Amino acid sequence: MPQQTLYNTYENILMLVHPEVFNPNTNETVIGPTGATGIEAMDYNGEDGLLYGINYGQLGTIDLVTGVFTPKEQPIGAGYGSLGYRSFRDCDGMSFRHSDGVLFASVRKGENDLLIQVDHITGAHIAGAFGGDDYIVIEEVPDSGDDDIDDIAFDTADDTLYATANDAGRHDHLITINPVDGSIEEIAELYCPLAQLAVQDMEGLGFGCDGILWGTTGRYTDPQLANRLWEINKDTGHVCNPRRLGKASDYEAVTCGKFRIPP
Repeated sequence: MPQQTLYNTYENILMLVHPEVFNPNTNETVIGPTGATGIEAMDYNGEDGLLYGINYGQLGTIDLVTGVFTPKEQPIGAGYGSLGYRSFRDCDGMSFRHSDGVLFASVRKGENDLLIQVDHITGAHIAGAFGGDDYIVIEEVPDSGDDDIDDIAFDTADDTLYATANDAGRHDHLITINPVDGSIEEIAELYCPLAQLAVQDMEGLGFGCDGILWGTTGRYTDPQLANRLWEINKDTGHVCNPRRLGKASDYEAVTCGKFRIPP
């Protein structure tokens, strides 16, 4: 889900990426503009066959044929937790838990980011989802202060919740989050052994239909790392086999689903 596209706007565009193709001229198919400008997270729900996205603080569905975003009836809203009353108007990550279909979302704050649950039918957050609290606070990465969660993804194998954590798009780490209390475990800093570079601004995260953890980098990074689709080793944090994406810019979200290639 990139922004600043070939349409010469900051409107979000739904793209279909062909990971088996490394040529940036042929590895993407444009599905279409969403009509939204703030979609930084999306996930495909295998239960109902729908693609969901969050536009700022509004959950909705994204049409798999046209790309159009249709908001749900209610906004995600705001709620109470250990930090008091907080708005959920800037959701950067989302993922369906495979074992029960519960939708989780991460909320960007000036302080530590938050984790919430969202009713994917109404669009509102699930009140009291965490032992009576509406949200939990996600711990920062120890010794780094990195507390910006750019995306989250439940592992299709065991429902472990993975995430990318950074400081305003720098010092990216791969972590896991305990969805009960917000505690984290650091896996490693994201690193590309081939380029011998730390990979920053990993905006999108998602497990593929093949079980591989995929990530997308945005545009605010080294030119040889920006706007690419990566394979991520979930055990080491190593990223490899980058596919440069050339039809748009600032790829904020990635997911796997049953997409039809337009004619």
